[in-house]
Amino acid sequence: MKLTILGGGGVRMPGFVRAVLASRPGAFDEICLFEPDRVRRETTGRLAAELAVAIGHPGVVRISPDAAEAFTGADYVFSAIRVGGDQGRVIDEEVALRRGIVGQETTGAGGCAMALRTIPVVLSYCELLSRCAPDAVLINFTNPAGLITQAISAQGKVRAVGVCDTPGGTVQHLAAFLGSGTDGLSGSYAGLNHLGWVCSLQTGGRERIGELLTGSRSCSASTIGSRHSTRPWCAGSARYRRSTSTTSMMRRVTSTASLGPASAGAGTCCG
Repeated sequence: MKLTILGGGGVRMPGFVRAVLASRPGAFDEICLFEPDRVRRETTGRLAAELAVAIGHPGVVRISPDAAEAFTGADYVFSAIRVGGDQGRVIDEEVALRRGIVGQETTGAGGCAMALRTIPVVLSYCELLSRCAPDAVLINFTNPAGLITQAISAQGKVRAVGVCDTPGGTVQHLAAFLGSGTDGLSGSYAGLNHLGWVCSLQTGGRERIGELLTGSRSCSASTIGSRHSTRPWCAGSARYRRSTSTTSMMRRVTSTASLGPASAGAGTCCG
């Protein structure tokens, strides 16, 4: 099978490629990193390709600046682009903040601006994908993920599924906050991309949401300002490490999705 990655020169891609190759060895005969930016191709893209060689998968990863070439023959396409780059994100967030509203790239005014800038580009890729690999499944990780996936579905050119690592990562970090492992862990998360609520958290079949709320209030009162808290959601935890559940989600998608869509405004990896 062939996996194509939109935003293949993004900073997460070496780690992403390594995780895919390590978790599903032999699943993909080819991983094509599409990246229109020359500097990114020659740095992070090259790093991803050489990392694949180092872990025993020579010749699997290649880099292409041409979207049609990258799409041709693809079974799956993973989309992780940031149209406008980091400068666009700064503008989206600061404009909102200057007006006293939430400055966040996937919700509110910033999310709207990002969606308006991103949707036309993503849909142009979908149009091209529908011609180059009509049976491919598009896995959308591009933010704002909910709006982008909805636009792709409404266009109707390709089969698509939207993914986000926030729900799984959040549940895991909350379990760690309670001192629990992941065995027997289950959670209920509802809402929109980056705007959701944890409605239930169970470990070993026992509901822990009440303890979570009590512990959160206690944590806020006692450790605000501490940089050495061992609890991942106490002070200093806003920059907690992202989980690897994105790769887990991709494994589930590639296990369940049945196999048998002009590259204007190319972006870079989101996140």
